[in-house]
Amino acid sequence: MKILDNENLCCGCGTCYNVCPKKAIKMKENEEGFYHPEIDESVCVDCGLCQKVCPILKELPTSDNHVFAIKHNDDETRLQSASGGAFTLFSDYILQNQGVIYGVAFDESFTAKYIRSENAGGRDRMRGSKYVQAASYDIYPQVKLDVNNNKQVLFCGTPCQVAGLLSYLRKPYNNLTTIDIMCHGVMSPRIFKDYICYINRKYGVIKSFTFRDKEIAWRGCHISVIQDDKIISETIPLNVARQLYYGHYATRPSCHSCHFTSVNHVSDITIGDFWGIENSNPSFEDALGVSLIIVNSEKGREIWEECKNNCIYLVETLEHCKQPQLYRSATPNPSRKQFWIDYKKGGFERVAKTYGEAGFVAQTKKFVRSILKK
Repeated sequence: MKILDNENLCCGCGTCYNVCPKKAIKMKENEEGFYHPEIDESVCVDCGLCQKVCPILKELPTSDNHVFAIKHNDDETRLQSASGGAFTLFSDYILQNQGVIYGVAFDESFTAKYIRSENAGGRDRMRGSKYVQAASYDIYPQVKLDVNNNKQVLFCGTPCQVAGLLSYLRKPYNNLTTIDIMCHGVMSPRIFKDYICYINRKYGVIKSFTFRDKEIAWRGCHISVIQDDKIISETIPLNVARQLYYGHYATRPSCHSCHFTSVNHVSDITIGDFWGIENSNPSFEDALGVSLIIVNSEKGREIWEECKNNCIYLVETLEHCKQPQLYRSATPNPSRKQFWIDYKKGGFERVAKTYGEAGFVAQTKKFVRSILKK
């Protein structure tokens, strides 16, 4: 049987894999490096459970949409966060109540993975932006074990991964709080792995990687790495990832027809950058960033009430949020197909030169633009 008529709509959450009573579904990496379910027809009994739990086939609930602009009270927390420190605000509350946090962190090889933590040190690894997809299907059973053991649990992920978890659990839990991030799409893990190897060849083995270095600026994607205790940032090789991500050459196909592009969310709380605050309340913005918080449920409202005294906040509206992913999916690049053809023929170095800033043409255009600005 087929779960979805169009495979390109699959977000790779793996809920189907986890619930199959016959273990007929395996998560396999496709030619672009994204995980997809593969059904063994010789084992499948056509029970239809995989379709029943697929979050892509479910309608979205109506969200409350209480909107806030927030800045964490602690400036160091904001410095270490992607924007205003919203994730730390809520996760601190869970940790103070002897709870467990789930989120995405880079491992030692800079592979994005879901991790579990019961302390601030582990939680801090989850802070900051990771624009590459992390597999969530293998962490869902651990989350279920924790909520069934009556632990307070916070799960933070992309909207499709949160929806996958909730569908996998198949019933509400009062001790589970879910947060989804404002998602612009996810990059292929295979492309990102090749990119890290490319950076290591250019600079030597790196010790850390940051998509958005706050020391440079809050706004924009400012990539920096540490190599031999030396900080390297904003170089042409590093910026290849930015070009490929924002160019939507290697984004998961489902992100271009995202089921979760909506003002309605399955999560309790949605967090992201508050783009637009410079128009609605310019005096509230500063260099350390401002978070957007959208409270979607009664559970979300309850935890917000517990946490709001640890931040400075303004009541806002959706109309002031300049987050396009509330209303439309990421637009695929017209050259996406050719990108993958070139990648298969020439590997990462070829696409870095052709589609990133590493190529002669891109560097020439950048030089000309700088001259024109002057």
